[in-house]
Amino acid sequence: AVSIRSAGMEEPEPAGDAPLLLLAEDDRVVAMAVADSLRHHGYRVTVAECGATALTIFAEQQPDLLILDVQMPNLSGLEVVRRLRALPEGRDVPILVMTAYAYEQDWLMLMEAGADAYLSKPVVFARLVEQIETLLSHAGSSESALE
Repeated sequence: AVSIRSAGMEEPEPAGDAPLLLLAEDDRVVAMAVADSLRHHGYRVTVAECGATALTIFAEQQPDLLILDVQMPNLSGLEVVRRLRALPEGRDVPILVMTAYAYEQDWLMLMEAGADAYLSKPVVFARLVEQIETLLSHAGSSESALE
């Protein structure tokens, strides 16, 4: 269910230093439910309704992690992964794809394009958070190794 917020009833926003996630999902109900759940879990979340918008938001906000649906209008999640990995600022950002695809060759294509992890739909929220934490911790450790 999508929560409706009214003035004076706002839920506290996650702290400004909380990881910023970009969620690209064309199903608005799914996107809002996942985004709300992630915010409750302490993440900052920006939602893009299509692949082209995800690329624009990525350039503007430089999120800490991307969560991409594979099947989206305009640009597929696969194409978004390919385009991000071609950008200097997109090479190291963790990318988690969510897909209903179940064929091994589809998973391999996503991973070869540069996705770091994938989850099958329907996504179990606890598993999503686990994957996010794993990807963020690996991203943080590789950055600290360079310092």
